[in-house]
Amino acid sequence: MKMADEEVSLRLSAPAEAFDNFIGTEGKDSDDIRRCHVLWRKARRDITQRDDPTPFAHNFLKLTTETLLLCIYQRMKNTAANHADPERITRIAGQGFVHSAAFAPAYAEVNK
Repeated sequence: MKMADEEVSLRLSAPAEAFDNFIGTEGKDSDDIRRCHVLWRKARRDITQRDDPTPFAHNFLKLTTETLLLCIYQRMKNTAANHADPERITRIAGQGFVHSAAFAPAYAEVNK
């Protein structure tokens, strides 16, 4: 049975590694994204070391979501000039970015 658990663990680590690399690349020019990336890495490490991570899964999912949203909003801001109404896109992306940057750290504590 232990071999099966190890195989599942290896399969599940590939998407997490891809996400980790994506956030690292996307966040290179944003302090907020880099800060959330550090929090995400710590939470990932904490949650994967637990015998039963189930109670912490929701917060980890929310942290992952908010971190990804930061990257999406950053891209929107960076490419707003290509839109017919760049001020609107910049404003929407800015509001979303502020929201995600504020809420992501609240979900980072998977050991509470």
